[in-house]
Amino acid sequence: MPLRDKAKDEAPSEWHDLKHSSGFCTKMKGDYAGSGNLVHLKWMHMNCDAEITAKAMDGAARNGHLPVIQWLHNNCYVDCTTVAMDDAAMNGHIQVVRWLHENRSEGCTKAAMDKAASNGHLVVVEFLHQNRSEGCTTAAIDGAVSNGHSNVFQFLSYKRREGCTTAAMYNAASTGRLDLIMALSKMFQADFTATAMKCAATNGHLGVVEWLTRNRSEKCTTEAIDGAATNGHFQVVVWLHRNRSEGCTKAAMDGAARNGHANLVRWLSKNRCEGCTTAAMDSVAGQGHLDAVKWLHRNRPEGCTSAAMTNAASNGHLAVVKYLHTNLKQQATNAAITAAATNGHLRIVEYLHENPSERCSSDAVKALKRTGIELLLSFCLSIKIKLQNAIDTTICDGDVREKRNNCKEQAQSEEDGGAQVKQEYHAENNVANIKVSTCDDRQETELRLRIRTEIEEEMKVKLRAEIRAELLAEIDDL
Repeated sequence: MPLRDKAKDEAPSEWHDLKHSSGFCTKMKGDYAGSGNLVHLKWMHMNCDAEITAKAMDGAARNGHLPVIQWLHNNCYVDCTTVAMDDAAMNGHIQVVRWLHENRSEGCTKAAMDKAASNGHLVVVEFLHQNRSEGCTTAAIDGAVSNGHSNVFQFLSYKRREGCTTAAMYNAASTGRLDLIMALSKMFQADFTATAMKCAATNGHLGVVEWLTRNRSEKCTTEAIDGAATNGHFQVVVWLHRNRSEGCTKAAMDGAARNGHANLVRWLSKNRCEGCTTAAMDSVAGQGHLDAVKWLHRNRPEGCTSAAMTNAASNGHLAVVKYLHTNLKQQATNAAITAAATNGHLRIVEYLHENPSERCSSDAVKALKRTGIELLLSFCLSIKIKLQNAIDTTICDGDVREKRNNCKEQAQSEEDGGAQVKQEYHAENNVANIKVSTCDDRQETELRLRIRTEIEEEMKVKLRAEIRAELLAEIDDL
């Protein structure tokens, strides 16, 4: 039995008194009411005199628990607030809204109709309109349009006079609701402004873009093509280019490149004169789009900045790093090394280390240390030594085993990272042509792998110990 439960069983009155005084029981009653747990709520009411607050009634109304509301009303005489009807309306609990209206005096606020309209609860909106006087605000139509509730929009348009704001047009344009845009234009003669065109174009709604151009006098801005290109809406970009005069900015190609829309990058380069900035290649390099980097390098004059190398290194794109270094003469900066090390991209760190443009900074070394000492040691081992990849001869004979042991002893005394050991093994491989009839192919393979592993591990242990001491000494001096 858990300790907490044991304590309750041994001293239930003490446990209850402690929780009761801290407000726990009041909170539990509120939670039971809000979750519709009438059985537990009744039990606590009979066995505990903790206060039931208005939050209990509000929570029950919010979640549509009418039996709980009725029980609280009849047995506890508990208060509630306008939040009860507001939230019940928001969630479409028409029976709760009707009961609160008929049996309670707290009422509601304009938020009740606003929230019901936004969530598409037409029955609730109609009830509030017919039976309550609070009304609504422009947020009602704005919300209904934003969420595509055309039936609620139509009711409010004909029955209410609050109207809407430009947010309704923007939301309708963003979601491609041409029917709502046409209704808004007819009923309110609304001022759409250039933002409506931008919203439609950015979200790829060509039908809305065409209608606005033909039926509204408001112009658009360069943000229309910029947004459409950034999000890859090819047809919208082409239509605006052919039918509008506003054009675009460099942000169009930059955005298309950043999001991997290669077809739009090529089209804009061919058909528009704005071009792009270095941000185009910087971003595609960071995303690893090697083909896009190559195309921009071959077809655009803007080039890139050192951020391209840093971005590619940070995200582990070795092929891009190599291309930038080889073809765009991008240098292996400390920022790139630090970014690669911080994110654990060992192969990129090694490549940049072999092609440095400046002395390795303390930040780069510290970044390596942060990624873990084992990664650091592996990196240094890969630079200092190249271990023998295979031992191609079968070593079973005692004389050859003795020669192997001699080589191992020599490896431990060498300070050059194992070069002499490799020479000894090459010499050994040329003279050790022993045929062992008692070893079948499987045994030979196992023996070869075991010997190779033993030698490599001993060499690694020795070299790791030496490198660890050297590196930690250098890092401590930073």
